[in-house]
Amino acid sequence: MKSLSFVLWLLIVGTVSAAPFLVSDPYVPASDPNLNPTQFIIHGLSASDITINATTLSGGNLVLEYDLATLPNGQYTVTAAALNIFGGESPFSVPFAFTKGVPGVPTNLHISPVMLTWIPFGSRIPRISSPSPLRRPLALSFS
Repeated sequence: MKSLSFVLWLLIVGTVSAAPFLVSDPYVPASDPNLNPTQFIIHGLSASDITINATTLSGGNLVLEYDLATLPNGQYTVTAAALNIFGGESPFSVPFAFTKGVPGVPTNLHISPVMLTWIPFGSRIPRISSPSPLRRPLALSFS
């Protein structure tokens, strides 16, 4: 059975940011229903295993997709197994470890006489040397 590899990614829909999701590599649907996952069992996110339905992507592929929005901050090691339409269960995946948390507290707040900007070397972003970061000067000044 195909082992699952997991990735945390951030799904952005329009201008609304969603929570990170636990996802698997896609399964390409097979003609034999024994080979297609219909559900997944996730172990390691709570005291008991979580069973979810497989998500069908727009191209027809099937994936494990679990919203981590309500998951409390902490360290987790998860595994997952796929279930087919007849209840047959794959072996559990290799463990995937991750931490859900928040960034550290901002430090050393202060006033700066200039706006701090980082532009990567070789970037194609135009550099603006005018006093205002919002617009370029209308005409050259020789004073």
